[in-house]
Amino acid sequence: MNTRQKQLGITLMGFLIAIIIAGIFIMFAAKVVPMYTEFNSVKSSMETYARQPGAANLPPDQMWSKIDRIFSTQYVTSVKRNNLQIIKKGPPRLVVNYEVRTSLVYNLDIVGRFTHEQPLSAGR
Repeated sequence: MNTRQKQLGITLMGFLIAIIIAGIFIMFAAKVVPMYTEFNSVKSSMETYARQPGAANLPPDQMWSKIDRIFSTQYVTSVKRNNLQIIKKGPPRLVVNYEVRTSLVYNLDIVGRFTHEQPLSAGR
């Protein structure tokens, strides 16, 4: 009596391919997620600064000093002074525009470009 049951499951080769694909996605996520968490820290830092009374009226050096202090407590390292701009036409706003370049593998990089605009409080 020769009864064959239908085989169910995945072969070893199929399993290895699935593991490799999952590994590629995990590696990609491990490089991209920190860029976006830092961007969220940048946005929350700018909101913290904007809530301060008279934030739009400070001289640029004093403004950068305060923002840099907030950035350092939020572990923001990618934003430099030249990435920030104060726009005083219309309602005052603080604009950040920066990019983060992270190595993915060998000679391939991931580049993230981030921009955020935050209205500033002008009152004292």
